[in-house]
Amino acid sequence: MELLNNLRWLYATKKYDPNKKVSDLDLAKIKEAIRLSASSYGLQLFKVLEIENSDLRMNLRKASWEQAAITDASHLFVFCAFSGDLSSGVDEYVSLKAEVQNLDTKDLEGYSNFVKKKLNSKTSSERDDWTARQTYIALSNAMNACAELKIDSTPIEGFEAEEYNQILGQDRNSTPNPQNWSHQKELVPFSCVFSSTDNGTWCSDARECVPCESFIWLYKDLRGISSVGLERLLDRQEVTGSNPVCPT
Repeated sequence: MELLNNLRWLYATKKYDPNKKVSDLDLAKIKEAIRLSASSYGLQLFKVLEIENSDLRMNLRKASWEQAAITDASHLFVFCAFSGDLSSGVDEYVSLKAEVQNLDTKDLEGYSNFVKKKLNSKTSSERDDWTARQTYIALSNAMNACAELKIDSTPIEGFEAEEYNQILGQDRNSTPNPQNWSHQKELVPFSCVFSSTDNGTWCSDARECVPCESFIWLYKDLRGISSVGLERLLDRQEVTGSNPVCPT
């Protein structure tokens, strides 16, 4: 399985060569992988900021505890989760779905109302957490695409989110620039920065990953669960063993 080989190659690169650049073609493939990300209800309530301006990246580096990858990597993506009222996002999705599938929007009113009711039943904090989890999926797609293209990447949560908000003009009291955004709603930078470049200068074949038995559990029946090694499953070997208590 090529995906597993790519994941074994993947490593959070610590140091980048500023002279190495990702090609336009590879960058387009990474963006397409993000665009095709799965999300709950298919809404994709996130945006990605591609930061090219060097001064802006330097300011973001200061807000990122002076992590050099922010300025040295070929590209810097800031993943943003939608915040606030999500109803307009549902309306836009329904309109797009109707256009693509040649449907009347009235035929989708039931689904639209169902989704809005579910989202509105959440508190503001719950909605923010929910959209953040959807954004993580997009980040994962980007990193998997980089791994397949053999482009180094680094997910970064170590930064001051409120400072990012201010620097990028996405604080909760501001409206995104209509020249840059097709969605007129509040956006807040999500706590994950993505940067990539060809041939990073620090990588390793020794991944510090825990054994599969430590976190993969097989539910065999209602009596309990068994710890299962991924390699044993792939080899179609018989699974045996005790039924340990599921870790919490």
